[in-house]
Amino acid sequence: MTGRAPLIVSYSGIRGIVGESLTPEVAARYARAFGRMIEARHRAPTILLGRDTRASGPSLHAGVVRGLAPFGALVDLGVVATPTLQHALGVFDAHAALCITASHNPSEWNGMKLLLAP
Repeated sequence: MTGRAPLIVSYSGIRGIVGESLTPEVAARYARAFGRMIEARHRAPTILLGRDTRASGPSLHAGVVRGLAPFGALVDLGVVATPTLQHALGVFDAHAALCITASHNPSEWNGMKLLLAP
């Protein structure tokens, strides 16, 4: 990491420049922490996973899958819009979802939105 841009952690998610502040290992650590939190609330939780079309998505996806693998059932919806993933929480009766996306940020950025079912 060059230190050029810090990892941003806020109520709207986690975002950073891929290969600098956001790497597959960083994604795995945050996903693991998210999985632990969900598992503490729900025995054998169902967690949805989705991503946008950014080029960095597959490598971050691999990290997130490593992080979430020990926790419940992981349902991978592939490339999906964030609102669709939010809607799918109810459709799949899931407990949580993680979307790999940087929303409106430039292409060198990516991030994760951590979603809880109502």
